[in-house]
Amino acid sequence: MQDRIAAILGFSLVVAGLPALALALDWLAVPPEILPAPLWAMGCGGAALVFAGSSLLLPASMRRPRGLLVALSITALATIFDWIAFAQVPGDWHLLLETLLDTLALKQNAVHNVVVLFAVLLTLLASYSWTRWLGDLVEFRGTPPKVPGRRSKVHESAP
Repeated sequence: MQDRIAAILGFSLVVAGLPALALALDWLAVPPEILPAPLWAMGCGGAALVFAGSSLLLPASMRRPRGLLVALSITALATIFDWIAFAQVPGDWHLLLETLLDTLALKQNAVHNVVVLFAVLLTLLASYSWTRWLGDLVEFRGTPPKVPGRRSKVHESAP
C-alpha cells in the first residue's frame, strides 16, 4: 500500500513539474514578459518537482540514484530561495512580496527574515544531502572480512 501511494505521489510530482520545466527549456511558446518569474527560476522549480517525483518512483534498492535525485531536488529549491533572499530581485518579485505582505499583514522585514531563514536551512539541507550521497558512493557494504592473524591460525589447528 505504501509503495502504491509513493508511486502516485511521485507520478503527480513529475506531472506537476513538467510544465514549468517545458517553459524554462522553451518547449512551450510563451512570451517571457508575461511570466511572473525568470525562466531559470521556473526551470529550477520544475526540476525540483521532477527530481523529487522521480526519486519516489525509483525502487528503494537503488539508494545511490535516489540520493542523487534528492540532492538535486533540494539544491534546486535552495537555489530559488537563495536568489529571492540574497539577490537584488528585479521586476515582479517585489510585487509578489508586497502582495504576500498585504495578505499576511506582516511587516516587510518579517517576511524577508522568513525567506532568509528558509534559504539558509535549505542550503544546509542541500549540503547535507550532497555529503550523504557522496558518502554512499565510497561506503563499504557491510564490514570488510577479517584477515586471519597468527592466533586464529593457532586456534584452527588445535584439536
